[in-house]
Amino acid sequence: MLKVFLEEFEPGRINGNNDINKLVNRVVFDHDLIENEQFDLYIIAAEDFKQAEGEKNNRFQSNVIRQKLYELVAPWKSVKIADLGNLIDMGEEKNLENLSSILAEVLQKKGTVILLGNAQFFAYAQYLAYVKLQKHVQMVLADEYVKLEDYMERFDNNSYLTKTFISEPNFLFSFSLLGYQSYFLHPKYIDTLEKLSFNTYRLGELRQDFKEAEPIVRDADMLSFNLNSLKSGDALGVNEPTPNGFTGEEACAVCRYAGLSDKLSSISIFEYNKSRDTDAQTAMLAAQMCWYFIEGFYNRKNDYPEKENMDNFIQYMVTNETLDRDIVFWKSKKSGRWWIQHYEEPAEKFSQHKTIPCSYNEYLMACQGEIPEKFFNARKRMGFD
Repeated sequence: MLKVFLEEFEPGRINGNNDINKLVNRVVFDHDLIENEQFDLYIIAAEDFKQAEGEKNNRFQSNVIRQKLYELVAPWKSVKIADLGNLIDMGEEKNLENLSSILAEVLQKKGTVILLGNAQFFAYAQYLAYVKLQKHVQMVLADEYVKLEDYMERFDNNSYLTKTFISEPNFLFSFSLLGYQSYFLHPKYIDTLEKLSFNTYRLGELRQDFKEAEPIVRDADMLSFNLNSLKSGDALGVNEPTPNGFTGEEACAVCRYAGLSDKLSSISIFEYNKSRDTDAQTAMLAAQMCWYFIEGFYNRKNDYPEKENMDNFIQYMVTNETLDRDIVFWKSKKSGRWWIQHYEEPAEKFSQHKTIPCSYNEYLMACQGEIPEKFFNARKRMGFD
């Protein structure tokens, strides 16, 4: 499958090419070697070729991000990373199908994906990979806004979420919009997300304590990060630059949180535009985001609360007078991270969603009688309320 749908990435000349500590010397690029071995992480890039039409030098723009990534130091003892290369263009519809099939194959092998590209709508192929495996998905999108236009008229960045939300069979368990900016997001789309019991988090809200983003990302199976949501002072090389947004440090923090998540199995970084990228600074930022994801991945704690390992957790009971029952919280002895538990046993298809990641602050809020809204949204999606 690799040779049919993917073109190998050739790293070429990279600073420090002979240094064993550089990431370029810890990654496998040869398809023959990749197909005969199991890896932890798989890097792949997909391109919207319509954008690159007439700009031959801008095809496979994500190669610039790779070049910057592979120049970075790899301080991890054991690294098993494969670069699958670039998706070969076979037309938009076929590209989405091929990409989703490749991603599904990687996920089936328990691999974790880093997906790069110049168009946000490829997140639909990322989601579709889970559908092929019949796995219910929790999706987090880091973006400044969303649009929910009709995908039957035109499938693009403004309509791919509509297709994700309503296409059948549907395996989208939850959706969280991370870091939106109120002046960009139309109220009708906020209303739609609320009616669907999805979660939205304003950038200003997150900045009150950015660590609160960690449990949001920890709850995800897939994260998609739109580079347009970065402030242009930190990242001008994107398709739609804007003066406000995530800082580079915040973006790297989100990616590290994603890497640390024991359940997250794919991350995508989209909307890179090489032609606007002065001195390849945005490519370097995207590379550092990838590096922080890898850093988080190789520091996973494997402490998700399950029957087999509950001895590694401390239980806290919080009485809630409104609900007239106790709410159960769990704190990991290994990482200090927190979860809130549903008080009923969910249906078998939702068995992986018995607990919801939360923060210590949310536990303290519960002690004051305020239960996180995401808890009730999850209950609605499982048919409890």
